[in-house]
Amino acid sequence: MAAVTLSAGGTARTFLLDGHNRYRICQKWCIPYGVTYLDLPDRNAALLWVEENQLGRRNLTDNQRAMLIKSIERRRANTPEAKAARTEAARQSKAEGKSVTPKTGATEKQGEQRRSCGQA
Repeated sequence: MAAVTLSAGGTARTFLLDGHNRYRICQKWCIPYGVTYLDLPDRNAALLWVEENQLGRRNLTDNQRAMLIKSIERRRANTPEAKAARTEAARQSKAEGKSVTPKTGATEKQGEQRRSCGQA
């Protein structure tokens, strides 16, 4: 079982992230159990941990697995580290005279013209 303590606004709360069924069974039958406490910075990191952990389940359908992977990609893009990396890349691109397209993060030289399909 895994738990995390998250603090927000001066209040710390502990959440069980994994092992809910085992926890309930152990409580019901007075079976001793252990909990692993994780040190995660925020709710997004906790949810990312849960989703990554769920990918190891054998009973996921292909559709469920694809949805989890897409959600994980979105959460990873919203981590402070990823945001800082995008900010730094934009700063460097600007210094080099390139612009960064916001959605993809792709760079292109300023002054280049984009052509739509079918244009020469």
